[in-house]
Amino acid sequence: MALLYKSDPVRGQHWQALFAEHAPDIAWRAWPDLGNPEEIHYLAAWQAPDNVEQLLPNLKVLFALSAGVDQLDLERLPEALPVVRLLDPGITRACVNTPAGRCSACTATCCATASNSMPGIGRRTRCGQRRADAWV
Repeated sequence: MALLYKSDPVRGQHWQALFAEHAPDIAWRAWPDLGNPEEIHYLAAWQAPDNVEQLLPNLKVLFALSAGVDQLDLERLPEALPVVRLLDPGITRACVNTPAGRCSACTATCCATASNSMPGIGRRTRCGQRRADAWV
C-alpha cells in the first residue's frame, strides 16, 4: 500500500517526513517516480494525472491538495473514485488574508464548504469573508 504525492516537491518533503513518523506502514512515492503503480492506493495531488484509472489501477482515494476541487476535471476521473478535499488551516488563513477579487474562488469555496457541509465550524462574517480561526 502506497501514497503517491503529485504536487510541490518542497512541501512533499514535509509530507514525506510526517508519513515516515506517523504512517510508516504506507509507502511514500513522489511523482513521477511511481514504483509499482499497482501498490498505489492513495493519490495526494493538485491535479490528477491523465488516464489516472489506467495508470493507477488500485487507486482508492484522491486527496485534493488545494482550497477546493475546481482545478480537477471530475469528468476524467472514475465515477466511483472518492475525491477528498483536505482541510488545511493554512489555506483558509491565506484566503482570508488575501484581498477580495484576487482569491474570490477560494473564499467562495471555503465559505460554501463550511456553511453547507460543516455546520457550526465555518462562521461567515460577510459573503466571501471568513474568520481564519474558524477551521482550527
